[in-house]
Amino acid sequence: MTASPILVIQADELRALIRAEVRAALSDASSPTSDVLTREQVADMLQVDPVTVATYAKKRGLPYSRLGRQWRFSRAAVTKWMQEQG
Repeated sequence: MTASPILVIQADELRALIRAEVRAALSDASSPTSDVLTREQVADMLQVDPVTVATYAKKRGLPYSRLGRQWRFSRAAVTKWMQEQG
């Protein structure tokens, strides 16, 4: 039986690794190909003001979710909604 190697890492190094992973995850989530969009990204996609996106969501059935005070939209749902609007 062979012993597994033990990894020793300093607290500062661990914090730096965690920060780097969090930054990478956040940058992936805000990329243009992300499946989850912010209200501003949907506004860019629809070429309208973010306030108009809110109006579409509240009055015209544009699907969205709330994450606290933040709005989140599914790229697929927005695309489907756009096609349905004709």
